[in-house]
Amino acid sequence: MFWVLCLTSVIMLVETAGGYLSGSLALLADASHMLADVAALLLSWLAMRLGRRPPDKDRSFGSQRLQILAAYTNGLFLIAITGIIAVEAWDRLHKPEVIDTRWMLGVAVIGFFTNLASYFVLRDKHPHAHDHNHSHDHAHGSNLNLHSALIHVLSDLAGTFGTILAALVIMFTGWHGADPVLSVLICLLIFTYAWNLIKRTVHILIQGTPDPTLSERIQATLLQTIPGILDVHHIHLWSLTETQTIVTLDVTIAAAADSQTILTAIQRTLAEQYQLDHITVQIEQQRTVDSRQITDD
Repeated sequence: MFWVLCLTSVIMLVETAGGYLSGSLALLADASHMLADVAALLLSWLAMRLGRRPPDKDRSFGSQRLQILAAYTNGLFLIAITGIIAVEAWDRLHKPEVIDTRWMLGVAVIGFFTNLASYFVLRDKHPHAHDHNHSHDHAHGSNLNLHSALIHVLSDLAGTFGTILAALVIMFTGWHGADPVLSVLICLLIFTYAWNLIKRTVHILIQGTPDPTLSERIQATLLQTIPGILDVHHIHLWSLTETQTIVTLDVTIAAAADSQTILTAIQRTLAEQYQLDHITVQIEQQRTVDSRQITDD
């Protein structure tokens, strides 16, 4: 992840310089796209590093939410960039500028093969990219970050390939409008990514439910599979990060049932079937005045 971050950062700077030297808006748009990916790769790399740090007295969950805040800020920044590039592309459609296609093509080819190298580096380190095991341990979190990084690198490959095509169109047809047209297409790609990123991060920050059907499924599963449970209610689910879900719930059990046995069964069932590992359960004994709250951290 670190080396891919370095490669992407270098090619972003090269494309920025190449865009100014050649006058290609498409290169500058693709460099903006890579800026987004540099930020995303940096967040993924930091998440792996910071994820090893234990919570402290000031942050009982550690610093995991910082990556969500940074991603939200990144999304807003990207939308601003797409607006600037789109306005410039509109002006260039009406007033085309001469582009040095040799610089444009040369830098785009360098970017394409650099991104291709990044893709193979990540693919070799992520042999289980298609593994459907949804365990939320540290190894799985790393796999999720690597999978996300693969998607970013593939989008970079598409952007640089499109820039190569635009340069070839200009070289062989003389139509300089290919540059701003491709810039708009890259902007649409960036905007779509940024908008989805903002929606996901806002949903997490306002403690939205990760799956609207999960509460009902948990209730049905516990009632059907664990003897002694009479009712499951007050289920609250929210996400700390994209990969860590927190749940609290109240459970009413029969008067003769053993609360510790049922608590253990609830923990095991939610971990195995729903990959939930941070669970707070309040046990309420039927026809018992006192209730006890048992918390599993």
